[in-house]
Amino acid sequence: MKNKLLICFVVMCSSLNSLAQEKKQDSLEIRDFYMDFAVPDITAFSILNIEPTSISKPGSIKELALGITNFVNEKGDLRAGLAVEWAPFKTFNKKTGNWENKSKNQTKFEWKNLTTSLATTNDSTNVKFAGAFRFSPIDQTNPLNDKIWVDSISNYFYSVINQKIIQEEPFDAARHAFMMSANKTFDRMEIPDSLREKLFMPIDAFNSNRLNSLKAKYESTGVIFDRKVVSDGIFEEMKALFASNKLGGKFEENQEEIEQLCLSFTDFFYYYHSRTSFQTDFNLHILKMKEEYKQKNWNKWALQISAGESFNSEKATLNDLKVDCYAIAITTGFPLIGEKWFKGTSFNSFMRNHSQIILQLKTQQYFTPNSVQNNSLSAGARVLLGNYDNRFSFETAYIYQSNDLTDFNQKGIRYSVGAEIEIMDNYWLEFAIGGQNFEDMTGVNILPTFAFRHSFGNENRFFKK
Repeated sequence: MKNKLLICFVVMCSSLNSLAQEKKQDSLEIRDFYMDFAVPDITAFSILNIEPTSISKPGSIKELALGITNFVNEKGDLRAGLAVEWAPFKTFNKKTGNWENKSKNQTKFEWKNLTTSLATTNDSTNVKFAGAFRFSPIDQTNPLNDKIWVDSISNYFYSVINQKIIQEEPFDAARHAFMMSANKTFDRMEIPDSLREKLFMPIDAFNSNRLNSLKAKYESTGVIFDRKVVSDGIFEEMKALFASNKLGGKFEENQEEIEQLCLSFTDFFYYYHSRTSFQTDFNLHILKMKEEYKQKNWNKWALQISAGESFNSEKATLNDLKVDCYAIAITTGFPLIGEKWFKGTSFNSFMRNHSQIILQLKTQQYFTPNSVQNNSLSAGARVLLGNYDNRFSFETAYIYQSNDLTDFNQKGIRYSVGAEIEIMDNYWLEFAIGGQNFEDMTGVNILPTFAFRHSFGNENRFFKK
């Protein structure tokens, strides 16, 4: 009897400890507020001149992003490029309170929105790689800047956590009550301790594998809701188990009591599987709130500054590694139509939520240019029409290129039309076609671009799409 009480005590302690650990883990972190608003853009790629020429959407800093692309060099050879971008503060500082804007003012200086990136490409023996930094000091698309919204999420989160704990208490009490009743029944039947654990297997309320496999068994037969069929099945299992352990006589003597025990376990079985899933209900509510937030905030004001250098090694050795060039870019984006323009009209409402204009100023300078490496300066604008996950893009930019070595000077307009489609979380399909009124170094003035991009975000518990 002491052994049985000890087992029950250990099981109860284990259950309470598991619940405590669950409560401890259920705390909001920065990863729960991550939202994906843009095609993964990796700064180091653009410095290598292998990223499709486009004005990228600012903001939407990801913890980790990976980029893979193919491009054609000046000789017409196909080359592959690989880049990775990392936001260290998102990795090492996950506590929500350290990121949250404590005031209602949504314009917050995001000094932690800093990423570092590396990219590399090569053909034959020539190797190029680049390193860069990207900083988004202002990003109103960040949900942690909206104090009212964050408070509504937090209040709901912790209220459901507390409710879950309260709901778990009667469930655990029911489980313990059944097991104590089963133990008393086996005591009256004088079942030996050496066999008790084995005979408990068909009606073990603490064995989730047993409860789940039992559900799968009866679901496959289509009689999951027939209480008598389930109870009779468990009764037959008990009968076979008693017989195999040479306790057939005891089973016959206590058949009615065992039958009642099987009915009680069947009731617990239905209780176990009919409880409302906390995770499912919570996710549905949170996803609805997330969708509403993304629809209204995907195009809000963001400011981004990026800079980096590229290096080149013609022999793929450290000895001839040289600094190739540096690049600096400033990008900002905001709704195409202001909040007070055409106020009160349906046109204003539509454009306010379904458009964004992005402005970018960029320069790239070579340290020791050769005959095909031209310094460049560009100023352009990009208009997005759509929503946070599907949108058309229209882009134009003024390009000025020069080369002191060859006395080359050229200027012109570049333009493109395209679309961005989010296939699923972190997976984007981007394509565009356009042209320019001047020829580049390859003599090409049509700029087709097709890209499939993926970024690794956090496995957010509640903010998956």
